[in-house]
Amino acid sequence: HVLFHPVADNVLASASGDLTIRIWDITNGSEKVQLTGCSEIIQSISWSYNGSLLCSSCRDKKLRVFDVRSGKVAMETSGHQGVKGSRAVWMGDLDKIATTGFSRTSDRQIFVYDTKNFGTPIIQENIDTSSVIQEYDPQRGMGYLPKRAVNTSEVEVARLYKLHSNAVEPFHSVFPRKSDNFASDIYTDTCDGKPALTCEEFFSGKDANPLLFNLKDGFVPVKREFSVDNAAAAATLAQNDEKMPTSEKELKEAYKEMKKEIEQLKSTITQKDIKIRQLEAQLEQMNIAK
Repeated sequence: HVLFHPVADNVLASASGDLTIRIWDITNGSEKVQLTGCSEIIQSISWSYNGSLLCSSCRDKKLRVFDVRSGKVAMETSGHQGVKGSRAVWMGDLDKIATTGFSRTSDRQIFVYDTKNFGTPIIQENIDTSSVIQEYDPQRGMGYLPKRAVNTSEVEVARLYKLHSNAVEPFHSVFPRKSDNFASDIYTDTCDGKPALTCEEFFSGKDANPLLFNLKDGFVPVKREFSVDNAAAAATLAQNDEKMPTSEKELKEAYKEMKKEIEQLKSTITQKDIKIRQLEAQLEQMNIAK
C-alpha cells in the first residue's frame, strides 16, 4: 500500500510484506520513520485528518493507530474476527475510524470505532453473507474522484471509478435541481489539494489541517513541478551502488543469499497455510457443534 500525506508536502506512507509501515521524504528519497507492531500482513492504511496519526488493519485481526512521528502504537484493539481481509478508513475530521470485514461465520460487517474510547466499536452492523457476492460482476478495486473536481454545474456530488478486469467504469451521483444557481447547501468547503505543511515542518512536529476552499467559483488546478534534492538522491544512489555486487564471486554469493531467503519464505508460507487449515477445521467443528 502507498498513500500520500493529506497535509504535508512530499510525505508518503508505504506498507509491505515485511510487516512494516514506512514514512518517506520523497524529495530526498529517504526513509524518515519505520512503524512496527503488526504481526501479519497489513491489509490497509489510512491517515487521520491532519496526518498526525495513521491507522492500519491487519491480518492478525487487530486495528492499530500509530503516532507517526514517534513511531509508536498509540492505540490497539480487536477488529473483525473472520479469516478474510479487512479495511480501515479515517472518517474525515471526526475522531472515528470505519472498518469493513467479516465475522467468524463469513458475515460482512461494518464497524465504527471512536478513538477516544477505542476498546470496542460504537457501531457494529452485519450486512449480509459472503455468498451474496456471486450475484454481482467481480471488481478489482474502486476509487472516488476528489470532491474538488466534481461537476458543480450538474450538481454532481460524487464520482466513483470502478475497476473491472479490462475496463474502468465511472458512476456519477447527481442531485437534480431545477435552479441553475450554485447549490451552496450541498457543497461545503473542500480540500484544494495544496500542502499546508512542508515535509520538514511535519517531521519537526508541526500539525495543520488541510487547506479548504469554496467550490462556487470552480476549481482551477495549479501546476506543480516536483523537484528532487539531487545531492541527497545522489548520496542515496551511491549508498545503493556500494551494496551492489560487482564481481562474479559477489554475484554468486548474492544469488545464494537470495535463494536461501526464498526457501525460508516458502517454508514460512507453508507453515502459515498449515496453521490456517487447522484453524479453519477448528472453526468448522465449532460451527457444527453449535
